[in-house]
Amino acid sequence: MHAGAQARSTKQNARINRFNELSDEIKGQPGKLGQVDIQIKSARLGKKVIEMAHADLTLGDHPFA
Repeated sequence: MHAGAQARSTKQNARINRFNELSDEIKGQPGKLGQVDIQIKSARLGKKVIEMAHADLTLGDHPFA
């Protein structure tokens, strides 16, 4: 979390409290499973099309590591 301006502490403290509550809520949840359909319709400028972390790929019934 980034530090904000020091002059207004009331709003700052409320923002920090909300951040901490959301952080605790997210830590208590297991990873969510779902499906994502990605369609790329533009020409790519380099070799990398998409970058993902903590994702698994399955094409049909064939999972890829």
